[in-house]
Parts: sequence; structure tokens; C-alpha cells
Amino acid sequence: MFKVSHYTIADFHNSSSDSYVAVVTSDNTAKKYGIIKRFPFDATCQRSSAVVEEIATGKRFIFVKGSPEAVSAISTTTPPDLKHKTLSYSADGYYCIGFGVKELNPSIPIDFNSREQVENGVEFEGLALFKNELKPETKNMIEELYIADIDIRIITGDNVLTAIHVCHELEMKMKNKVAVVDVDEHTGSTVFVSVDDVKKSDV
Repeated sequence: MFKVSHYTIADFHNSSSDSYVAVVTSDNTAKKYGIIKRFPFDATCQRSSAVVEEIATGKRFIFVKGSPEAVSAISTTTPPDLKHKTLSYSADGYYCIGFGVKELNPSIPIDFNSREQVENGVEFEGLALFKNELKPETKNMIEELYIADIDIRIITGDNVLTAIHVCHELEMKMKNKVAVVDVDEHTGSTVFVSVDDVKKSDV
């Protein structure tokens, strides 16, 4: 990702004298950003983040990435069609990652023991889409397992619509109609969503 975005990163894990754990430099503008604190990915809150300082100006920001739902939950505002877009992209086989950012007041000390407080109130910036292409030999391997009369099951931590898309690409044996369990965002009640009814994205 750094190569594509034309940034480079230098880590300082073994140095106690630096005020940053890493420095990110733009290859195009030569701007430097120091990473002050990293909050690692947490499966419970489904996100990770980093507190960053623009070295030339001293401005500080918190950048958050994670599942679109997790980033949306701590954002001040989110696009009204975010859930629909996420479902559509996932049904097309994309992995969706949400991003948020908030500028921090440099005169107020950061309480790194309160992750929720630091991350809460970000502006939702958008989605990044990733797609893992299937290896050429995967489909043949699935066919061989079926020939051997081996029952195949998929266990995944990814979005279920992305997993279903992969199953279709592999021509795996599936029911004619597939539904996923969801929660209505307005009523909080459990609903069933037909995969066939999820409108495909334009990507």
C-alpha cells in the first residue's frame, strides 16, 4: 500500500530516544508525518488506529481504519447509503475497509489509556476496496474434493456476502436461494436478506 500511494515508512522499534514510533514520508511532496501512537487491531471493536503528527506544522490527527460498521459507529456523520454500498461491494467479492480521521488539539494532552475517547468523533472519509483473486488451482482442487465425496464447508471471518461470491466463482454446491441474517438499523430487529436481492455495485 505504501508503494502504491508513494509513501515510505521508517520504524524506530529499537530506539528509545525518538518521539515517534515511525515516520512516514511522502515521495511526492517530501512531507513527513510522525506516528506517535498505534492502537492495534482489536477484534472486539473491529478497528485499528494511529495518532499522527505532521512534523512541519505540529498538527495532530487520529486515523482510524476498520470494518465500515465499526468506523461508522464512532463517526460524527456517515453517508446515508453506506450500508447499501457495503453490501453491494461485498456481494461483488470486494473486501471493504472504512476510514475515518479527526484533528486533535495539540494543546490538550492525549490520554492514550482511553482509546475510545481518542478515536471517537472522527469524520468518515470513505471506503477502500480490496479483492483477493483466486489461485488458478483452487477450482480444480474443489472439484477433486467433490469427486472424493468429501463434504465441504467454509468458515470465514470475512463478510458473508464476499464468501458467497467466492463460492459462486468456485462453482461450489449451494442452495438455490441463500439468505443472510442481518439487523434492521432502524428497529434493531433481526431480518433475513436474500443474496439475490442485493443490488450489484457498478464497480
